[in-house]
Amino acid sequence: MSPAEDRRRAGELLAQARRLMALKRTHEAIPLLNEALQHDPASAPLRYQVGATALRHLTLCVGSAPDHAAAWSQIGACHMLGRRWDEAAKAYGRARAGSGEGSGPNWRLARALRLCGRLAEAERAMLEVYRAANVETAAAHEHAVLRMALVQRETAAGLWGKLASMGGESLVGATARARLAMLDDGPVTAPDARRVAFHLKTAFHEAVVTPGWMACRGRHEVLVSHDAEELVAFDPQVIVACDSHLAGLKRLMPRAITVQTRHGMGSKGHAALLARSCDYLCLSHGRQEAFFTDQGIRPARGFWPIGYLQLDSLLGGSLPPAQVPRSQGRPVVLFAPTIGDSVSALGMLGDDPVAALRPRPEDFTLVIKAHPETCMRHPDWWRVLCASAAAHDHVVLVEETSRDIMPHVAACDLMVTDVSSEMFFAVAIDRPLVLLSNPARHARPERFDPAGPEWRWRSIGEEVEEAAGLPGAIAAALAEPERRAKARRACREEMLGELIDGRAGERLARCIADLVPDA
Repeated sequence: MSPAEDRRRAGELLAQARRLMALKRTHEAIPLLNEALQHDPASAPLRYQVGATALRHLTLCVGSAPDHAAAWSQIGACHMLGRRWDEAAKAYGRARAGSGEGSGPNWRLARALRLCGRLAEAERAMLEVYRAANVETAAAHEHAVLRMALVQRETAAGLWGKLASMGGESLVGATARARLAMLDDGPVTAPDARRVAFHLKTAFHEAVVTPGWMACRGRHEVLVSHDAEELVAFDPQVIVACDSHLAGLKRLMPRAITVQTRHGMGSKGHAALLARSCDYLCLSHGRQEAFFTDQGIRPARGFWPIGYLQLDSLLGGSLPPAQVPRSQGRPVVLFAPTIGDSVSALGMLGDDPVAALRPRPEDFTLVIKAHPETCMRHPDWWRVLCASAAAHDHVVLVEETSRDIMPHVAACDLMVTDVSSEMFFAVAIDRPLVLLSNPARHARPERFDPAGPEWRWRSIGEEVEEAAGLPGAIAAALAEPERRAKARRACREEMLGELIDGRAGERLARCIADLVPDA
């Protein structure tokens, strides 16, 4: 079916489902709603109806089992996302008093009470949470927000400070670091200021979007959060994110304008999905627009060529290089593989990746910075990397994989990668490259987009299709770093052009300010 036919069919199914629900035949309506979602997953009325149906079933559940705490908690969550704070507080109160999973003290009750303006009750509910063992980090974050509402800034700062020290793998820690950075910011008074929410889906998104919110603070009212409920309560005019979940946030907050920054500069079959998930798509340069429009792909409102946000610290000169040992003048090689069975270099290097990269330890210091989701998606690969790194000298394995890679890019003399977007980070500062091209991409092409820049620009590095050729390619690139310099300059011109001043965040802030109010 065409998109128009899909939407028409989804509308017909939704109408049928509503008629059945009016006749109290919800059990017959649910399969129709599920079928409609397959035709038009972005339909706000359809998603609303599915959510309303879920809430109706939860209500029926507590009607027959009034002390079912887990059901009451889910009802509370539904009300929170619908901005019905009083109803949410009542539901969470029933959950606390109920039995089974979800009973007992709940920091979400404190949040609902805070949003109702019942701060004293919220404080009592939070104290109950703290009497229990093993308090969730999300509860500590809500406690800090509550302390700010009670004008207890120093207490809030202390709570966020503890969360911020948790490291780069914690989403709550990332939110806390942003709150601490903006703790002393004054009120925003600019006439073109907007309420702008930056949402973190995973911990590594912190490094991608931080230059954006840092540039927006002071000019706009900014919220940085991992929590959709916080975004709903903030009622943003603009939502900025760097993954496909942005479409789901739009369904929760349909009045908000959505801005997609992307979390890479390549395609890997994912770029088109991101372009379709937003109102505005940020581009590393205006020349990148043709990649989408030639395929008939446009975001709902247009493109913003601003540069690439994550590069701001590297290109703006504000980034201290990572501290990597350089004993005896040994060069530093950064190995930055992506994920994806058929495109990752990790699928090519066997049981001892370090030995495949560097047969002789004295040749160079090897820094390994794997994709942030390697451990989660490919635990076997991660175990092999850890064992291999531990077995060899002069190897630095970055264990906090969600941390920003830019300090390591700045510190390296050469990068080895596959189709990771990190290849373009190296190009931005003219580092030589060795690129592994996994032959498995032809048999399993789900992440293989031959039109994507990661494949069109293989000329920027020494390309290797077999692991046996890797040490020779690294040696040649280290010995003659200028060999591919002309191709790197051409690639940098196409991918970034003049937008290499480290001010992508500033351009994002200006684009947001230029939006028509309440558009």
